[in-house]
Order: sequence, then C-alpha cells, then structure tokens
Amino acid sequence: MGEPRLDAEEKNKSLQARWSEVSRRLELWTEFRELNETGQWIPVEVRQQDDVATGGVHQLKQGQQRRLVVGLSLPQHGAGLPLGIDTITSVSIGCVCVCEAGQQRMLDSYQEEDLERIRAQWTLALQSRQKYLEQQLDSLSSISSKSEAELEREHSLMGQWVSLTEERTAVSIPAPNSDIPGAPCDWIPPPGVEEHVPVLFLDLNSDDMTGEMTSDENTPRIAGLHSFLPKEESGGPLVMLPIVHFDDKELIATCSWDSSIHDQPALNVPSSSNERVGVRLSHPCSMELVLRKRVCLNIYKKASLTDRIRKRIVGADPLHRTAVYYDVVAHLPKEEDLERIRAQWTLALQSRQKYLEQQLDSLSSISSKSEAELEREHSLMGQWVSLTEERTAVSIPAPNSDIPGAPCDWIPPPGVEEHVPVLFLDLNSDDMTGEMTSDENTPRIAGLHSFLPKEESGGPLVMLPIVHFDDKELIATCSWDSSIHDQPALNVPSSSNERVYAIVKVGVRLSHPCSMELVLRKRVCLNIYKKASLTDRIRKRIVGADPLHRTAVYYDVVAHLPKRTQMA
Repeated sequence: MGEPRLDAEEKNKSLQARWSEVSRRLELWTEFRELNETGQWIPVEVRQQDDVATGGVHQLKQGQQRRLVVGLSLPQHGAGLPLGIDTITSVSIGCVCVCEAGQQRMLDSYQEEDLERIRAQWTLALQSRQKYLEQQLDSLSSISSKSEAELEREHSLMGQWVSLTEERTAVSIPAPNSDIPGAPCDWIPPPGVEEHVPVLFLDLNSDDMTGEMTSDENTPRIAGLHSFLPKEESGGPLVMLPIVHFDDKELIATCSWDSSIHDQPALNVPSSSNERVGVRLSHPCSMELVLRKRVCLNIYKKASLTDRIRKRIVGADPLHRTAVYYDVVAHLPKEEDLERIRAQWTLALQSRQKYLEQQLDSLSSISSKSEAELEREHSLMGQWVSLTEERTAVSIPAPNSDIPGAPCDWIPPPGVEEHVPVLFLDLNSDDMTGEMTSDENTPRIAGLHSFLPKEESGGPLVMLPIVHFDDKELIATCSWDSSIHDQPALNVPSSSNERVYAIVKVGVRLSHPCSMELVLRKRVCLNIYKKASLTDRIRKRIVGADPLHRTAVYYDVVAHLPKRTQMA
C-alpha cells in the first residue's frame, strides 16, 4: 500500500513542477496621494477592516487634488516563468459603486474567467491524450502473443492512462498552496494585500514564445481584457488617467486623478471603486496585459478627534498601499519528451528558413542596386546645379518678402509674436490630388518633429480633453488640470522675477490641398497669483482699456518648393 501512495505523491509533485515552469506570481499595488498646503504630494492612510477584502480602505480628504500611483513587482515565489515587464501603458479608474457594510459577499479583485479557460483547455488536452492511449491499448490487446517490449509498453500506457484521472482531479480540485492555478491560499497575506489570488492566462504557443510578432499582427496581443470583476460591467465607465511620471526601473506610474470626472455622488460617502492597469510585456513575448484592482475609498471632510487620538496611541507607521497578487500562466504544461523534440525541430527549421531568406534577399538586391544608384546620382547632380543658382535668394531673403524665413520689419498686433515660423508640408503632385494612396492608412503629419528650443529637455506634453469645438470659428475649448504636470511652479504663486513658460501643441487636420495633419506649437508665459495686488487694481482703473485675453503666433505654411520655369 505504501509504494502506490508514494508514486502518486511523486506524480503530483511532478505535475506541480510542470505548472510552476509556466507560471509566475505578479503583484499590483495602488496608492493615493493628496496635495498638502506646502505643495507636496503625500500618500493617504490605508485602514484595514474585517469587512473589506480589497486590502484596506484609502482615506481621502474631501476637496483635495489627488494622484493615483500604481506599481508592479515580481515577488520571490520560486523561479517559475521568466516574465519581462516593459512598461505600464495605461491606467484607468471608474465603475464606482456603493456597498452596505456587512454584506454577504465582500467585493475584491478576484475573478475566475481565465481560470475556467485553463481548466477547459486542460480537460480537452487530457481527453485527447486519453483517446490516444486507448487506441494504443486496443491495438496491443489484439495481439495474442506479446513480446517482452510490448508487455512493458502496455504496462507503461496503462500507468499513463491511470495518471490522467489523477491529473484531472489535481487541476479541478488543486491542493492548497500548490503551484497549480486556482489552488486555495491557506496563508496570512502581508498587510494591505488581498487574500485571494486571481489567475491571468496568456494562452501562448511555441510560435509566440520566440518573442517575434507575426506579419499579420500590427499590435501586441492583449490578455485579461475581458476578465471582468463582479459588478464591473453594470457599473459606470472606466476613465483613462494621464500618466504624469513613470519610473521604468521600479515600474511605478503616477497619474493625475480628478474625481469629479466620474459624475458620481458616491465619491462623497464611503464607497468602493475599480481600476484597470495596462501592462506591456517584452518576455516571454511582446504582448499586453490588463490587470484589475478593486479599491475601497472613504471620503472625509475633517479628521475626527477619535482618529487623532488613535494615531497618537498606536504610534505605528500607517499603511499607504493596497495590493493584489496575480498568478500569470503562459500556457498549459507540455509533455516533456515528445514536445521537447518537436520544439527543437521546429526552431531548427525556422532558423534554417530564415537564413535562406536573408541570403536570397541579399542576392536579389545586388542586381538592382547599381541601376538605382546611377539614377539617384544623376537626379542629385541636376538638383545641385539648379539649387546653386537659387541659394543666394533663399538663404538671404529680402525683408517682408514672400520667401519663407524673410525678416518681418513690422509692428505686430497686440498679443502676436514678432517672429513668424515656417511650416513645410513637403507635398508633391500626387499629394495635391487630395486622395490618399493605398499604402497610407492615416493622413501624413507635418511639423511633428519641429521642436521649440528646450522642448525636448522639458517635461512631457499631456493631451487635453476637448470639451467643445466650434467648427465655424475653428475654436477648441479644453479642460486643463495643471497638477498633472508634476511641476511645483504651477501650484504656488510666482515670484516677481520669475517667468513660467509652457508649450501648447495643437493638432490640425487639413482637407485642402490634400488630406493631412499639421502640428502647431505656441509657447505661452504664465504668472500664478493668489490674489490681485493693489498695484494691479489701481492700474486697471487708471488705464481703463479693454484687457488683452489671448496671445497668438503667425505661421507661414509652405506646401512645396515653387516649380522652376522652363529655360529657353
């Protein structure tokens, strides 16, 4: 009785080892920060409660500017799947709902969508394996006199057939704390970490594991997009937040969050909300993950006397984060011997085919290279001769002439910059027809890399939501929250000898002379004040003129070089 039991335990350990090779645990944590009176972003406190399963309750003060910070880490939980995280691509928050305290089912970040997919695929794989074993056993049973090798093979196949039932049971009802996906966690989680561990299934194959995208794919695959949490689909929409800072070493993204965008009164009372984080992987293959974390929020107006007394009595460092662990599963574990040989042959054939294709491409390019170089040299020589004659007129244009870059000897209108930049569309005769070619999926863009001085060394440009657009007057009105820039100079009053500059980038779509887009830039100077000074109020009364409300810049848009006249 002892030997079969030991054999079953060894098989179970072998199955767990196979699952651990294709799995890796991933931690997603969240932190909320608020702007204090000195202009610093301070993390809010998290309080743990028995009736809250999200890791704790984030304490938010009413009327404060807030930021949401999310981070990723790979806990030391065995070797497992090599997982390379490239970046955090997006962060969204929403699906606000109100739950009564002490309800029957506590909300958390756990879902079984991907776990059910794993179990369904595992069942199909076992059924296919079982069918193959039964066919082999039937063929062996029809042999009247079996050799010693055939008897040994029949015994081996019978053992594999029996182990299929054990593997099916081990995956459908896994042992606690095992490495099989969906195994119950008989543990005490760290402070702020949820108890249940959801599963994320990548569903990769041998072609995906090469790390190269196929020719049919233009964007990475997405895993976890439809792994909704309970009450997520019935809640409000998820709003994408602008990422104001990303630490690529620590994998931490800081986002600006204005809670008023949700139009949800529940954010003024104890409530829970759901957030979604997009993650891009570089290993084992280039793809994107969608991770979900439910957070519980408590909005308060002023700290109560009880809270202040509790902080003094306890005296411990408060908790600032809540987290959830994910078990990321790349694919189903494979049969060791057969699959390993098949994978080696596949990789060898792919390498040989790729080498032959490279050699054929290099040989075919040699024959056409000389003719292309001669044509290009002839064309460049003709352009050089003609441009030499026109270089003087274009390099030193007369003031106020129509040549691009001509000095402006003028007095600009109030609020208009003196210098006029040039925007070159670089069109040709085909572009002037107004029709896009078959190779173009989107309009061409002019001015995308026409950076202003100090633009590339400054902070990032943040896209603003357009709340209204007047298509007759071509006026766009946008919502701007200055706290998204992570710039203290925008949150405190400016000193008398200080100038705050910013760049406004505007995208414009043309319909004539062709369908294309322009990128226009305008530098603005800002002065942040808390209250109008006495000097400013006196100046307004003495001058009495209408104040100036806008600044502008003129652009000279050049479609293409002027065509040369035919010489006699």
